[in-house]
Amino acid sequence: MDKPKSSSDHLMEAFNFTPEDLAVNGEGELSIVQWHRLKVRGIPSFTVLGMGLFGIAISLLLKDEGIAFIAIFASILSTLYCLYYGRALYRNEVYSVCGKIKKFEKVGRPSIPERRSIFVHDQFFTISVKQFEVLQEENHYCAYYVPGSERILSIQLVALSKEDLFEEV
Repeated sequence: MDKPKSSSDHLMEAFNFTPEDLAVNGEGELSIVQWHRLKVRGIPSFTVLGMGLFGIAISLLLKDEGIAFIAIFASILSTLYCLYYGRALYRNEVYSVCGKIKKFEKVGRPSIPERRSIFVHDQFFTISVKQFEVLQEENHYCAYYVPGSERILSIQLVALSKEDLFEEV
C-alpha cells in the first residue's frame, strides 16, 4: 500500500521541483534542470521582443515621431527587463524569501483566469490554481526564485521554533 503524500510531496508536485532542486536553491543557485527550463522560456522571447520593438521603432521614426517614441520607449523597457532577468539567470542567482503567505484569488488580469497571486513576506508571486490550493496561509514557507521574475522555483514549509512563535505575536 502506498504511503500518503506529505506536504513536501504536494509542494514538489504542484511547483514541479525535486529535492535536489530545493537543495541547490537553498545554496542560492539554480539546478541544471531549472537553468535550462528558464533559459528556454525567458531569455529568447524577451530578447526577440526587445530587438523587434527596437526595429519597429527605428522604422516608425522616419514616419511618425509620436508612435516611434512610444515604440522606442517600449523596446527600451523590454530590453532592460531582458538584461536584468538574463543577468540573474546567467549569474545563477536564486533569492529566497521566508514568512507567512497572503493569498489573493484574482490576479487582476481577466485574460489569465487560471492564475492566482500570493505574497511571501513582501515578495509578490503569480502562481497556478494547483499551486495556490496546496499553500496554507497559516503556515510559514521559504520560497526560492530568480530575481526579476514572479515565478517560484521551489518552496518549502518551515517549522518554527517556540521563540519564533513568541516573536511573531
